[in-house]
Parts: sequence; C-alpha cells; structure tokens
Amino acid sequence: MLKQKNTIIVSTSVFAVLSAIFVILYSAQPKHKKANYLEAIKIAVNNKVENESISCGFMSVELDPYSFNKCVINAESNNNAYWVAYQVQGQDSIVWLLFSKSASGSYEQKIFDSYSNAESDTVVFKHVHTESCPSVLFSPGNLSEQQLHSERVFGC
Repeated sequence: MLKQKNTIIVSTSVFAVLSAIFVILYSAQPKHKKANYLEAIKIAVNNKVENESISCGFMSVELDPYSFNKCVINAESNNNAYWVAYQVQGQDSIVWLLFSKSASGSYEQKIFDSYSNAESDTVVFKHVHTESCPSVLFSPGNLSEQQLHSERVFGC
C-alpha cells in the first residue's frame, strides 16, 4: 500500500514538473501582435480625403450604422463636403470603402483592400479602385429610424 502511494506521489510530481516546463517553454515563444487594421485604414483614408470635408468616421462591420448615417444625412442636407469609411465583408482580406462628396458636389467611392505581412504584423491598405457616383443611394426624408440603425444608407 505504501509503495502504491509513493508511485502516485511520484507520478503526480512528474506530471506537475512536465506541465511547468511546458508553460515556461510556451510563454517564451514570441507572440505575434494582432494586426491593427483600423489604424492602417485611417492612414490610407487620410491621404485620400479633402481637408475641408466633414469626417463621418470609420464604420466597422460590427458597429450600429446610426451615427454614421445621421452624419451623412446632416452633411448632405447642408450641402457640405463629407466622407465616411465603412468596412465590408471580404473573402480573404479586410475591405473598406471610402464614400465621399467633394466640395464641388461630386460623389466618389474608393475601395481599399488589405494585405498583411505576417512576419512584421504590418498591415497596408492598397487603394484598388475608384468609381464616380452619379448620386447617393438615399433620399434623407424617406428613412425610418429602424433603417438608420439597421443598414448603411449611403453609397454609390
């Protein structure tokens, strides 16, 4: 019986030591930082917008679009230049669209696609495509509060 207890104690001690070694080795591995896509798109967008434009912000996919929609509607109803960047679902990358109205009243949408360098955790957004828009997708007076909270109501 004493021999069996000693075997259990030794087995438990060996397991504890091996577990501790694993934890030490695992924690010593270099950790990759999560790529900061929001900071990268801010840099890319700030290089493409007019300085005098009203910024309606950066709308990622998980955010309620209400405040972004209201900003666009207010800027539109006052005939101001504005921009808003919004994330859309990409297949294998992060995609953002920059929708803007210039001081001259023309609308434009720019598409940005990401690529990242896993070695350095660097994210860069490439401006891939620009399209002119004949007008925006909405008539501000016809939108319900529910629409303002549930969907993006601007774009080409």
